[in-house]
Amino acid sequence: MATQKLRKVRNNMRPTKDRVLIERVAKEETKKGSLLLLNEKPNNKFTVIGVGKDVKIDIQKGDIVMIDAYGLNPVVTDDGKELFIVKEEHIYLVL
Repeated sequence: MATQKLRKVRNNMRPTKDRVLIERVAKEETKKGSLLLLNEKPNNKFTVIGVGKDVKIDIQKGDIVMIDAYGLNPVVTDDGKELFIVKEEHIYLVL
């Protein structure tokens, strides 16, 4: 299993062209009695953090989007947040 390299970047970054900067939405936890049930399915919901100037779909900072999360490469900010940069074409649903 190959390890992914995490790149550290500054917090004031903006995506360019048709790219979108996103952050994974926290997984939902469910409690049933005294048991804590975690959803084991991969979470493919993301919050939009920034939008490039050439993005043609109507999305804004703060929107929740769904993407094909397979093969994402994380970028880690100075404060430890794990963000992702994706092309506009990989977004398939705006919630």
